[in-house]
Amino acid sequence: MRLLLVEDDDAIAIPLVQGLEHEGYEVERVATAAGALCAEPADLVLLDLGLPDRDGRSLFGELRVASTVPIIVVTARGDEPDRVTGLNLGADDYVVKPFGKQELVARVQALLRRAALGAPPEAQETYADSYLSIDWGQRRVTVGARQS
Repeated sequence: MRLLLVEDDDAIAIPLVQGLEHEGYEVERVATAAGALCAEPADLVLLDLGLPDRDGRSLFGELRVASTVPIIVVTARGDEPDRVTGLNLGADDYVVKPFGKQELVARVQALLRRAALGAPPEAQETYADSYLSIDWGQRRVTVGARQS
């Protein structure tokens, strides 16, 4: 899974990228709104609202118009009106700095799971649990030990 981190503060971005990569994610980090608009498409965006070249809320609007990719706002703006505004703009989640890395990873995983459930089967590629396995690419279903 590919994540886009839009964060201008190296003290936050560098350990966050390392932590997410340690969890198995491919992470592209940009420090500006302009960089975010030029970035390759991602499966999820982590967006700081305090960017040096533009307000993150206006960038958020452009990202939301161009794509339905899940967006987690990651910001120091933690007052209730800020959180409500972010969610009303269409953020899928809103995390206030400072935050715990494990909590943020859990939120990323939850959003990606929800996004995969809403995706068409061919976009999901595979699904598996302890009893059922579905591989849409191979057109193969396994129930228990029986394959069809």
